Amino acid sequence: MSSINGWVSEKTNNRIPTLLNSIDPDEVMFLVNTLYIKVDWEKGFVEESTGDRVFTLLNGQVIQTPTMYADRGFNTYSDDDMITVELPYKDEGLSMYLIKPLSGDVNELISRFDEDKMSDILNNSMPERLMFTMPRFEVKYENTEVRKNLNLLGINQMFTGQADLSKMATRNNLAISRVVHKTYITIDEKGTEGAAVTAAGVVNTSLPPQVDFDSPFMFVIMEKTYGEMLFMGRITDPR
Repeated sequence: MSSINGWVSEKTNNRIPTLLNSIDPDEVMFLVNTLYIKVDWEKGFVEESTGDRVFTLLNGQVIQTPTMYADRGFNTYSDDDMITVELPYKDEGLSMYLIKPLSGDVNELISRFDEDKMSDILNNSMPERLMFTMPRFEVKYENTEVRKNLNLLGINQMFTGQADLSKMATRNNLAISRVVHKTYITIDEKGTEGAAVTAAGVVNTSLPPQVDFDSPFMFVIMEKTYGEMLFMGRITDPR
């Protein structure tokens, strides 16, 4: 168990130090996959512009949380349900999309969100100058019940005696016992995990629209070259 946890900790830069807390006697092997991203924003945020601003939680409670600010051009998309702002990373083809519902709550938005909607965002975003705010946030997520979620999707055979794991092992009496998922992501002025930032001044010509991510929203980290969504999550409380 220590070798598995050590490998995961190394591959995630110590952000996920422990994947397994125990190993059942019947568990003979584990298939482990990691994804670690450490990248800067293409255009960072000036730390001196960060200050406490209000954020309204799902229950209507208003809190104060450190919030970043920028006045510059962004790629944006909007329709009757949502507004989306793209935050590109320096790594070409990699972007974070912040998606805020215009009506209803973020859970309703997520329930309707699919690949077609993401394609609409990618294909129809337009450049626009904004006065933009978003909270700094950190996400730590653990799900030890992934098997139940997969069962609901109709994925059952691999958990039974009829499982075919022949490409993983020569033994034919193996089945998947459990699936564990952990996620860590942190967002600040520098990017994901942070580094140096270069800020460019913006000449004030006319007052642009203001878009504030000051209530629950979802986010997607997208690898646009191959059309792969690397992360998708929601922020209901950025504290």
